[in-house]
Amino acid sequence: MSVHDDILDAKLALEYELAEPLSAALSAYISTWERGQGVVRTMDHVAHKEQIESVLLRHYARVVAVMSGRVPGGGETIDSVALGPAHAASLRSRAHNQTLHMLRGMDRDLMTALAAIPVPSVPLVKSASMNGGIEIKKDIFSVQMLARFKETAKQAWHKLKARMRAIANLETEAAAEEYQIEWVKQKYANARIYKTWNSLMDGRERPTHHEAHGQEVLVDQPFIVGGAMLKQPGDTSLGAPLSETINCRCFSSFSLVGPNGERIDIPLQTPALPAKRRWRPGDKFGVETPVRPTESVTLNGTTRARVVLGDGRTFATMQQVDPGTIVVTVNGQAIARAAFSGPSVTSMTLADGADQLGIGDLIRRSVRGTHEFLMRRR
Repeated sequence: MSVHDDILDAKLALEYELAEPLSAALSAYISTWERGQGVVRTMDHVAHKEQIESVLLRHYARVVAVMSGRVPGGGETIDSVALGPAHAASLRSRAHNQTLHMLRGMDRDLMTALAAIPVPSVPLVKSASMNGGIEIKKDIFSVQMLARFKETAKQAWHKLKARMRAIANLETEAAAEEYQIEWVKQKYANARIYKTWNSLMDGRERPTHHEAHGQEVLVDQPFIVGGAMLKQPGDTSLGAPLSETINCRCFSSFSLVGPNGERIDIPLQTPALPAKRRWRPGDKFGVETPVRPTESVTLNGTTRARVVLGDGRTFATMQQVDPGTIVVTVNGQAIARAAFSGPSVTSMTLADGADQLGIGDLIRRSVRGTHEFLMRRR
């Protein structure tokens, strides 16, 4: 496995760790909204904001610790792991801004759901008062209104639960990629550094990230992805929309200009794995639970993709070492090599047992699918 495979695995494990505490903090806000029948007092709002922000700060500290190769012990703080005051301030600012964004989003979801549930109607009855006035059966109305708010909170929670993996992905991706850039800039402070956008190119990347694959800029310049500016994958500080950041699995790689003008790749740190890493049924990169094998990979001349082989348990890296040659490796060992032209594979060499893993079919589907994709775009 390469360091980029290790980084992807670490990111995925960190995402799972964030989902549970963040879900608890956000659902607590929904419960307060429900009890207040649509009203959250200022003091309660501040308390929930601080709780959500605290969850994010602990997560960012854990992400930085893992990306720097340290096995986290649970006591990490932003100040103890950040690469300096500016990096710490950036992470705190992100936690604050993301917390406000989440609370505004939940308020919007709650009010939208509430508006879709009709206000209960109860019959008006004659009052027993002397003036013959009208009164409402307040007990019936109150019970029905409580049920209305309860149903609203339930709908908002289901919507939040469906988005939790995407939220955890965004908060992990942004913190991890920001750390990589900050670390490279500090370690090679006197060099001319370039960063390159890398998509997994496994056929599941969004079109704009497919186009961005291989884009290279100076380390302090933004990438242009789908017309939006991003400092790194997952970045929203320059106004990138969620359509370019949510559920993103892209990563940055780096190089510098040597003394003779040559380009030198910058090796990244090998991350640690979170101490509480847990895999659950259905995990896309779990090792205990079989997952769906990769159907095909989109090729663009420099593709490097993480793939699941035919047994649902073996993970490999498919890479184009040149525009017409594919090499598949498992744990750093080449198990397949193929040459292709247009829609056809012209030659293929497989290691013993590789054919049983469906590598040959995966390569042929990828070559044929990429050719058809290119033809449709012409």
